[in-house]
Amino acid sequence: MSESKMAEPDIQPMSAEDVLASKPPPSYEEAMGQFVTSVKETQDESPPLSYIDIMPRMTDQGNMKNNMPPAFEKFSDIMRGANMWLQSNPALRVWKCETVERKVELGPVVHLDSTLHHESSGGANVYVFGVRLWLTRRTDPKEDIQELCLLNVPPPVKEIPVTIGHCGPFMGMGMGMEGMGMYPVMHFGRLGRRRMMVTQGMIQTYEGLSKACDSYNEATKADPLDGSILNVETTPVKFGDRFSGREADPDVTSWSESGKSGKLFSTKRFTNILRVFYVKGPPRHETLNMQTFLPKVLREPEWNRSAQFDTFDGVLAQTQQWLQSQSGVRVVSIETRDTEFHAGFGQPVVFNEDSADDIITSIKDRNLVHYLRVFYVSAPDATSYGSTALTSRLFVPIGTGGRRFETMTQTMDHINAWLSVVGQPLFSVETVPLLLTAGNRVDTSKADYKHTSRVGNYWLTCVRLYFPTPFQEPPPSALPASQSSHGQQSSSCRIL
Repeated sequence: MSESKMAEPDIQPMSAEDVLASKPPPSYEEAMGQFVTSVKETQDESPPLSYIDIMPRMTDQGNMKNNMPPAFEKFSDIMRGANMWLQSNPALRVWKCETVERKVELGPVVHLDSTLHHESSGGANVYVFGVRLWLTRRTDPKEDIQELCLLNVPPPVKEIPVTIGHCGPFMGMGMGMEGMGMYPVMHFGRLGRRRMMVTQGMIQTYEGLSKACDSYNEATKADPLDGSILNVETTPVKFGDRFSGREADPDVTSWSESGKSGKLFSTKRFTNILRVFYVKGPPRHETLNMQTFLPKVLREPEWNRSAQFDTFDGVLAQTQQWLQSQSGVRVVSIETRDTEFHAGFGQPVVFNEDSADDIITSIKDRNLVHYLRVFYVSAPDATSYGSTALTSRLFVPIGTGGRRFETMTQTMDHINAWLSVVGQPLFSVETVPLLLTAGNRVDTSKADYKHTSRVGNYWLTCVRLYFPTPFQEPPPSALPASQSSHGQQSSSCRIL
C-alpha cells in the first residue's frame, strides 16, 4: 500500500509544453499528482476506516504576489489517478467520496495534511479542490476492484430581473435579485444634484438544488447511469466575480479572490451543483431523491431578542424519525450543510437551503445554521430502516498549543483507536469544516452561528461519523491518553 505524508510539500508545476503536447497515457506518478493517506504499509491489517486525499497537479505556477493565481489540472484527471491507486491497493474498497478544499499558500505550497486554514478578509485567497476517498476493508475476495466514475449535475439555468442604479459616470449596484438577498445601492463620490437613474436588466442564475435532482432523474430515464450510485454531495463551484457571464464549470479544481485592497467591497459567487459518484457496472436505474432537515425555530425574532433555534442534536433527531419511516430506499449520503437565514423583526425566519446560486459580499455579515441533507435512491429490495437509531459522533482535531492542531492523519489514528474499542458499525461519514471561535475551539452546541466578513476567520476540519445504533462512549482508560476529551458525542447517542 502507498503512503505519502507531506507536511509542507512544494507543488512541482508542469511546463506548458507538457500540457499542450500530445502525450501517451500518464504514468502512475503523473496521474496521482499530490496525495496524502492514512493507509500505512507497515500495518498487517487495514484499520476500520482510512482515507486518501488526491489533489490535482499544477500546470502553471502563476504569481500569487501579483494576484496571478496558479492553474491546476481538471477534476476528471484526479478521478483517473484515484482509479489507478485503487488498482494498486486491492485490499481496500471505496466507501464514500468527497470533494475537499485546501488553501494554496505563497510558494505556491499546499499543506495537504493540515486541519486548519485561515480565510483572509482583506488579502488574497487561493484554493484548490481535490477528492477524498473514504476506504474500508475489502472483505469479499471475489468482489471486483471498483472503477469510480463521476457525474456532475448543475441546476437548470434561469434568468431573473435585476434593478441597477447609477448616477452619471459613477455606477452603483442595488437591487432585488430573486433568491440572492438584498444589497444596498453603493454611491461613489459626491452626488450633488445629479439624478439617480434606475435601469432594469436580466441576469443569468440557477434554479434550486431540488430542480437539479429532478434534472438528474429525467436525464437518466433516457440514458441510465452505467453503474450504481456510491454517494452524492452538494459541491459549490466558486467564482470571484459576482456577475461573471461564465457558466459554472464543475471540472475546475481551483478558485481565487484578490481581496479588498483598494476596493470598497468584494464579492464571491458560489454556484452549488450535485456531484454523483458511482461505481461502474450494470445500470441499476436508481431514482435519486433528497431530504433536508432544518433546525426548528424555538423563538421568532423580537425587537430586543434574536431568533432562537434548536440544537444540532434536534436536527439529528428529526433525521432519525424520518429515516425510521423509510423502506424500499437506500441512503447514500448524509451531509452537514450551512444555509443563510433571514430573521427580520416581526417576520418569521426564512431559510435559503435550496438555493443553488449564492452571492456573498464583504459588507454584510451572514447569519447561518447547520442543517442535514440526506440523499437516497430507490432500492425496492432494500430492507426497512424502521429499527435504525441514527446516532453520530464528531471528531475534533486535538489542539497542540495556541492556534495549532494535530494533522488529519493523526486525527484518523484517534478515530480508528476509538472505533476499535467501541466496535460500532458505520452508517455514513463526512468531513465538516467548522468555524474556530474565541479560545481556539469549535462550538457544536448550537445549530446557528454568525460569519463575520470584515475580519479573517479560521476553519477547523473535523470528521463526523454516523451509526445505525446507539453506542456507549468508552471510558478514558480504554483510549490513548490524548483522547480522553477528544471529539464530541451527540446527545442522542446515549444508550437508551
